[in-house]
Formats: sequence, structure tokens, C-alpha cells
Amino acid sequence: GVGADGRVTVELWHGQTDTGRAAIEKLVAEFNRTHPGIRVDAGGGVLADAMLQKITAALAAGSFPDIAYVFGSDLASVARSPSVVDLTETVGSGPTPWNDFWAPARAAVTLNGHVRAAPALLDSLAVVCNKKLFRDAGLPLPRPGWTWEQFTDTAARLTDRRRGVFGTGWPGVGDEDTVWRLWPMVWDLGGDVIAPDGRHIGFEDVGEKALGTVAALAGDRSVYIDPKPGSEQMYQVFASGRMGMVVTGPWQLPDIRQAGIDHHVVPLPSYSGRPVTISGPDTWTVFDNGPARTSAARTFVSWLTQP
Repeated sequence: GVGADGRVTVELWHGQTDTGRAAIEKLVAEFNRTHPGIRVDAGGGVLADAMLQKITAALAAGSFPDIAYVFGSDLASVARSPSVVDLTETVGSGPTPWNDFWAPARAAVTLNGHVRAAPALLDSLAVVCNKKLFRDAGLPLPRPGWTWEQFTDTAARLTDRRRGVFGTGWPGVGDEDTVWRLWPMVWDLGGDVIAPDGRHIGFEDVGEKALGTVAALAGDRSVYIDPKPGSEQMYQVFASGRMGMVVTGPWQLPDIRQAGIDHHVVPLPSYSGRPVTISGPDTWTVFDNGPARTSAARTFVSWLTQP
């Protein structure tokens, strides 16, 4: 709220942990230092994976933060709430020209011509390779433009059961982390969530081909299948130097670097040669807690998105 001295406090649910949390807290401290009329409180909220459930409950209760980190795939579930602030004017006059954001990022946060959230980041899955294990197997590092067939062949060649080395890993719980890695494969093959008739799924045939690629990894036992939610065990195997390749995103690089893995990053393989991502950008979504807090929240989000 607004203090007796006129200073406005903004509640931020940033959703970050570990290195991500340290980074956002450092940015918040810098903003608070340079904006004496605003205080951003970054102490609340939940991890980003649980943000949709938390925000949905908060909106229903009528007690919500000023800003929340909402996944791009979850934005549609909250964007139509009357409590979500229209950021069209904010992004249009901010320090980063709106057209500097990639077109898919702009489209993903726009509903009926109105910008419903500010892009926080646009990440994409890639393949991180352990250079030492590639050298040990006598394999060249993959290059952009490679195929899923080459990926499965490389995983098989990297696998060394005697040494406990896996070619790659895949979450096996059947949760979001398992499934969302399939979506770039589905998009690449021309599939969609819903068929053009609006009544059937849009990935029946192409989904079978994508699953066939993963099944091939399991069939030759070149994949470590993580049996627990969160993929932590899969990442631990890679960090221990016993996995040749892992499909992941930029959020995992700090841990990989900390583990001392000499690594190489290459875009996802494809079936068609076209690079694809999963969904829209993660977002900073602003909620209306009155004019003063909304204005302060706009100021912080605008500052946060500058180069």
C-alpha cells in the first residue's frame, strides 16, 4: 500500500529459486535504491511451477500481488480476469521499443489488441552436451540443423553401460515436464493442440511419430528415465558426468556450470530443419490493486525489461 511518507509498496511474486532468486533480489535491491518513492517487496509468492494455482486462488479470494511471474503457457488462464492490468501503453512507451521484442513474444501476450503482460524471457529448449563424454566416444559435437534420427543415434553411441554412462535423459513421471518436451516435435511435424475442425486433437498422427522417437531411446536403453517429478535426478546424473546429452533450457545452465561440466549447447534437433520453441514467453503480469500500486508496478516492470 501507500505509507505515511507517500512511499508505495509493490508486492512481487517472482517465482524464482536458487540463482534465479539471487538475481531477481539483486535487481529489486537496485530498483529500490534508485526509486525512493517505491519499495518492491519480493518476499512472497511461490515457485513459478505452482504460480498458476496460487494466482487463481488469490484472484478468487480478492487478495493478490501487484506483479507475478506467470508462465506463457499459463497466461491464457488469467489474462481475461478484470484484475489483470492492460499494459499496452506501458510497453509502448517503455525503455525497450515494443517492436524489439520478437513477433511471437508480442503475439503471445496480446489478447484482442491489448497487451495483457510484459514478456519476462523467451526461452527455448536446447541440447547441452558433455564434451568429455563426446571425446571419450570419439564423436563430433552436434551442430545446428541436426535431426532427431541423429540425436537417437548419438545417444546410443554415447551410452556405456559398463561405466554407467547414459546417452541422454527424459522425465518419466508423465507430468508437464515429460509432455512439454514433446510439443516442439509436434509443432515441427505440423501438429497442433486442436484440429482445424475444433472437435478433435490436432496431433494424433504426428504425436505418434514424436513418441516413437522417445520410444526408440528407451528401446536401446540409451536414455535415463527420471522416475521422480521435477527432473532433479536426471540433472544430477548429467552433473555427475554420466550423461552425454540433456534436453533443457537456460534455467539449468547455472547448475551445469557450477558442477564444472565442460559443455556445448546446440539447438534442438528437428524433423524438418526448422527451429521451434514450446510456447510463448514467461511473463510479468500486473494486477490492479488501486491506482498508486498499479502505477508503481508499471514503473518496476518497465524498468525490469530495459536492456
